[in-house]
Amino acid sequence: MEGRTMMVALPKYLYYMAPVTPNAQLILCNGIKPRNLVSGLIPGVRSLADPGVIRLRAKKTIHGVPLHNYVPLYWATHTPMQHNILQNGIVGRDDLVFFVCDSAEVLSMLGVLTTDGNAASDSTQFWTGEGASSAIDWRVVAPPNAYSAEYRRKKMAEVLVPNCVPPECFVQVIVHCERTRQALMAMGSATAGHPIHSRPKVEVKIDQSLY
Repeated sequence: MEGRTMMVALPKYLYYMAPVTPNAQLILCNGIKPRNLVSGLIPGVRSLADPGVIRLRAKKTIHGVPLHNYVPLYWATHTPMQHNILQNGIVGRDDLVFFVCDSAEVLSMLGVLTTDGNAASDSTQFWTGEGASSAIDWRVVAPPNAYSAEYRRKKMAEVLVPNCVPPECFVQVIVHCERTRQALMAMGSATAGHPIHSRPKVEVKIDQSLY
């Protein structure tokens, strides 16, 4: 769909989840890459996504471009995907990292799309730029709970970024405990050319409220 003329004030941040190892170090160095640029091409990368959802998304295209050519970012934590990851033991809280991105910076990138829900759903609609902002049900996105199937779809409203979300878009990296914070700092120090502690814009922070 085309962007709507009526916009709403957007949240400042967008979120992306990843396991500490090995994905976090790769992301610190190279940014967040879409599935089609990572899967099978970079050894050892772990996926947190549900296999059924992966299959659904693999079948979808937007304007002829595969959905898996986009990086999905989300407006909130406590999403149904996060619930599935933690409840099914895919990773534990201490091994789950949130990369927090500046929403204005991301939305200014060429080719970005927004949705009013989970992009895997047939009910979800797509807009260019921030066009979905007036269609997103922010009353559902903001709270930590989403009970019905439709609420779960809406809570997973996405910002889809083609090709890569570069490290320069990260404003914070959120972890659950001090052990993980120290591990990430060590990874950043060892990441050639992109030491996390040398980029003052990025802070590695413990914030258990996101979990």
